[in-house]
Amino acid sequence: MSNNCNKKECDEVWYFAYGSNLYIPQMLARVGEWKTSKKALLRGWRLKFNHYSKRWCAGTANIVKTKNPNDVVHGVIYLLNRQKLKVLSKYEGKSARLQKITVESEEKGIEAKTYIFNQTKPNLKPAPAYIQTIVDGLIQHGYGEEAINTIPIPKKRGD
Repeated sequence: MSNNCNKKECDEVWYFAYGSNLYIPQMLARVGEWKTSKKALLRGWRLKFNHYSKRWCAGTANIVKTKNPNDVVHGVIYLLNRQKLKVLSKYEGKSARLQKITVESEEKGIEAKTYIFNQTKPNLKPAPAYIQTIVDGLIQHGYGEEAINTIPIPKKRGD
């Protein structure tokens, strides 16, 4: 019987993080170490704060497909053991579904899994600490101002 991957490779999966799982200390606390991580772009999608989190008592990140190639979500892909995705699923909750997507990393298309939230509400405001967690995570993975400026941070009144 022929197989396209050895057992170890079949047990690994790329996971695309775009919210607080960008933050390395959080990922380490949740899943322990991973094999590698890389910057990745998800084109034709937009970052939205339309999922309410009890943990943050505010809106949290979700992604919404737009099909516009100019829309892009900056994130990271982590190469994880499949068992670690089960651990992440417990943190993400029952309203998150694991979906297969294709991201760009190092100018190549890579198949990855990510969480998309089914229960959404328009115009939720994220907690400042949550936004800072995303920003810190982007910086930890080598992103600069250009990527940080794509985060759709709600404006304060009077701005």
